[in-house]
Amino acid sequence: MLSPDYPLVDHPEWAVAFFKDMSGKERKLVPVYVRKCPEQLQGVLAPIVPIDLIGRSEPEARKLLLDGVYPGDKRKRQITPPKFPGQSPDNHGTGN
Repeated sequence: MLSPDYPLVDHPEWAVAFFKDMSGKERKLVPVYVRKCPEQLQGVLAPIVPIDLIGRSEPEARKLLLDGVYPGDKRKRQITPPKFPGQSPDNHGTGN
């Protein structure tokens, strides 16, 4: 997850995933933009194409995220959607 609130330098676990799949073909490291912060994908991470969820509706974000994490494999997808960020528990899945 890429956000100004989640700087990569504070979370070095990304480096392990990157080292195991430097080409990005196995999708071990899948950057996801949830807030604007393009400065985080610089240097060796610049060639990695992130999933950009900024400004997307819940259905759009869900499709983009699932397609990016499980490209071509719908069997691994979660059937019941999780709570979308910013929703309170009492309006889960209603878009209100």
